[in-house]
Amino acid sequence: MTVSPRSVACVASTLLAALASPMLAQDTFEPVDPARVSVVEAEREYTGVGRLEFNQTTIDLGEVDNNGAVTAEFRFTNAGDGPVEIERVRASCGCTTTALPKMRFEPGESEVIRATIKPRRPGLNSSSVTVTFKEPQLQPMRLRVSVDYAAPFKLSEPAVRLGNVELGTETSGELTVLSRQDNLEIVSVTNPGGLIELDWQADASDTAEADADAEVAPASSDGSYPFSSAIGYTLKDDLPTGQLREAVIIRVKERGTENVTTLTAYVIGIVLGDLTTKPAHARLQPSESDPGTYSARVEVVSRADRPFTVSDVRVIGQSSAEFTARILPNEMVEGDGTWVEVVATPTIEAGVFRATLEIYSDRGTAPLTAVCVGIVRAQQAAAQ
Repeated sequence: MTVSPRSVACVASTLLAALASPMLAQDTFEPVDPARVSVVEAEREYTGVGRLEFNQTTIDLGEVDNNGAVTAEFRFTNAGDGPVEIERVRASCGCTTTALPKMRFEPGESEVIRATIKPRRPGLNSSSVTVTFKEPQLQPMRLRVSVDYAAPFKLSEPAVRLGNVELGTETSGELTVLSRQDNLEIVSVTNPGGLIELDWQADASDTAEADADAEVAPASSDGSYPFSSAIGYTLKDDLPTGQLREAVIIRVKERGTENVTTLTAYVIGIVLGDLTTKPAHARLQPSESDPGTYSARVEVVSRADRPFTVSDVRVIGQSSAEFTARILPNEMVEGDGTWVEVVATPTIEAGVFRATLEIYSDRGTAPLTAVCVGIVRAQQAAAQ
């Protein structure tokens, strides 16, 4: 077949027009996204493992004189051969918050974990921050931050330990509030239990100006709290006997401000009533007249030699024996007190048996107690 020159020219013209078309150029020469190239190159390049190195893992922020939030900065660098992706940054308590701008770090990249701690109480406050990773081969890391909160006010003794307190005797003392500045104002002092009478004045400085002997409380020995104010306390006469643990709530502030600080002091002791038992712990001995039983006697006496009447005696908490107790008539005993006798029949072949006596009187106070303990020895059991 013979192709005419005119036909060849027509086909060539058509091909040139097609090649010049924008649509064909766009479809044929699509530009490559540089980001996609970098990702591919990164995947090919990182054949090692990432590793975070911190400048320091423990930061002590030192002393602060208010309970506002303070921040520690833990700077780190990915010193490994691959990327590191942090899964979680978690603080150990609600007093600490953390901040980190992003979670993935390429080799050589640096960043800072900020841990902000708000002191909750005077003295040393500490917290930890745990960093975990998505890479299973990386172990969690723990960062520690601490701050010493030097509160504007504090108690010289948060707990006053009185030891034994005899009921009916006057027991009093002082609670001392220390201040860093000469601007202490006591807002209120309360005893929720109602067993302590309190004596205090709102403005210690004004009181000191009016009476040079009014402020007798000592300041702190290290000089960091040079100003102080004393709050007097006296135990009331109608205290219940037994353990005493009374809270005294003291609300103070800096004069001219409304920022109130609450301090809590405790008055601790053991209140001994007028009546007591001798002994407080009685040893049960084998009875000579009734084999197989054990007995002991407890005397109830008045410390102040005041008259009283024992009205009842009960056995509680008995273990490994059957117990009975009675109040002995005066003609059966000697002395000015009242005697109680307890008799036990052990239910074990050998070992310890015990019980507690509750002794009631006409004083209307809590019952007196006496612990009674006996031992059945193997040779005694064999003889019986």
